[in-house]
Amino acid sequence: MDEPNEGQQAIDDAALPLLSISEVSEKTGISAFTIRYYDKCGFFPNLYRGKNKVRCFSYNDLMWLRLVDALRKSGLSIEGIKYFVRLSLQGNRSLSEQYAILENQETVLEYQLAEIQESLNVLHEAKAQKEPGQSAAEAGYAIRH
Repeated sequence: MDEPNEGQQAIDDAALPLLSISEVSEKTGISAFTIRYYDKCGFFPNLYRGKNKVRCFSYNDLMWLRLVDALRKSGLSIEGIKYFVRLSLQGNRSLSEQYAILENQETVLEYQLAEIQESLNVLHEAKAQKEPGQSAAEAGYAIRH
């Protein structure tokens, strides 16, 4: 196995097996393009690179990718995620700030989920009133002419 590049941690036996980007994409459902983009953003500061500088992901990297992707989907900006990465590199010294960011993004997602559920309920009601056999007078979700 190659020696780690400058700034990279050595891979220990606990981190094995290493996965290629296509394997990670298959396991997570996150596109290889997005994973490469996240890497270019600096979200994997200690990612091991094998021969020809090919990205090699450990199980821990896979878990970290899932967190980064969840933060991004929650609406946290690229700069916000970079900040979270810097905090994470500090370890226990910044746990309370890391926790606050996670809690905030969790709240954002819970709010979005509630809004989506509300919209879904309205669509279900409207669809039920548009079933074949319903008269226009029975349809509560209709534009009045």
